[in-house]
Amino acid sequence: MDTEWLLSLGEGEEMAHLDWRYIQEALHRMDGATLNMISLRRTGQKDSLMAGGGNTGRYIVAYFPDDNGAVSYILTDISLAGPDITLIVQTPAQYPARWCIELPLVLKAFENFFRTGEVPKEMRWELDDYSGVEVKW
Repeated sequence: MDTEWLLSLGEGEEMAHLDWRYIQEALHRMDGATLNMISLRRTGQKDSLMAGGGNTGRYIVAYFPDDNGAVSYILTDISLAGPDITLIVQTPAQYPARWCIELPLVLKAFENFFRTGEVPKEMRWELDDYSGVEVKW
């Protein structure tokens, strides 16, 4: 069974008929200026994976389990402590350092989602409410 994936670049352009290499290249192009947000979803499914930022070499990754956006989970790296970091995701905003992950983790999460249709549950995800509560799948 072939899954049709859609990749949204920024606020407009949407690409179909994707392979992993194209998604990987888009993630590498994220710089917070010319490209500061991408979203990957399957046709006919309600969930999506979004990455934003790139302007500091750090990114925020959010998983939306349904298409209404009421709930999202943030991929975290608790080894990345420190002051909040400003990322550009449409507009500049500050996020906890642990939410501002590095590119290798972003690539791993997106590749897993692309290949399996699921986010990697062995990674640490938090509710998007700044509570620090880890998601228990």
